[in-house]
Amino acid sequence: MLVSTQTPGRLTPRDQIKKTKAKRIVYLVNAGGVYARANHRRAVAELGAQFPDNHDMLATLRRGVEHLLSDPADAVSLAECLGVVDLYTTHIDALEEAMRMRAAGAAEDEILAKLQEHAIAPDLKDRIEQLELVVARGYSPFAAKNAARDFFMAVSPVEAFRQFVVGVENAPFDFRTGPGGVPDDVLENVPEHHRVEIGFAALDLMSVNKAEEKNLKSPSPGTSSPKSSATAKRGPNRTQRRTAKAGASKKSASKDLPSTPST
Repeated sequence: MLVSTQTPGRLTPRDQIKKTKAKRIVYLVNAGGVYARANHRRAVAELGAQFPDNHDMLATLRRGVEHLLSDPADAVSLAECLGVVDLYTTHIDALEEAMRMRAAGAAEDEILAKLQEHAIAPDLKDRIEQLELVVARGYSPFAAKNAARDFFMAVSPVEAFRQFVVGVENAPFDFRTGPGGVPDDVLENVPEHHRVEIGFAALDLMSVNKAEEKNLKSPSPGTSSPKSSATAKRGPNRTQRRTAKAGASKKSASKDLPSTPST
């Protein structure tokens, strides 16, 4: 359900919450309208940004594992690593189903039961991140998809900020909007972490369920931030992407690949 366009929401960045009301920077966000999501997608697409979805990422990861462990001598390691991918794919499927259930207004106990049905070993996240790191070094298609996600994650919140922020309270900079939203010279004066935090929060406002919509006219201070996980909707693990380097050989990669976690 799209947010009403009648009253802008008031979003306060985390670093402003403890400040006095007179000094606290608050962003006024209007993320409503029939074409809000479509306009944002068009703006991001015009920059050439694409976001490979979770299943695309996991399928490419699987192909990368098969590529790096194609030697018959690595058959055991191949089976173990594909087991890691399969377990994590099941986990991601359950998370996405839980998100759909929440958007449809399902009861929290039903959502929790869905997640518990596909609970995973605590170390699976660490193992999948290790696997992604190694595959990104040795399999260029996976590295390219990570780079595509990285670029998307960089431009998507900025374009959301440009399109949906309509005012700022107590701004230490001159703020204005134009026909295309917030112009570049104004965006450059907004703290980068504010652009990201408020941009993602604005995107959240476009996709809430009916039960949440009534609370959006005056949101409480603090906004959501992008989650960091291997194939989360908001994007893959950033630390892993920054440290991954291309050019690892199959031999050096195979010894680093994780074994199947216990369940």
